[in-house]
Amino acid sequence: MSAAPISSGRIDLTWTDNAADETGYRIERSPNGSTEWSEVGTAAPNAESYSDTGLSCGSTYYYRARAYRAGDGQ
Repeated sequence: MSAAPISSGRIDLTWTDNAADETGYRIERSPNGSTEWSEVGTAAPNAESYSDTGLSCGSTYYYRARAYRAGDGQ
């Protein structure tokens, strides 16, 4: 995953879609990269980008995109 700061309140994320049968992607953010992950949005199946907005300037954010399938329970 790559992250590009676009403005003081926006980061654009990009990744490679390696899933073949996903329902979509859950985009999660953490303040430290190891705990406190929270879902900040979702992306459509086969998506390879997401824009996170409303961020605080000078803060550090860690991201992950997790493919999911309907009925997985996650």
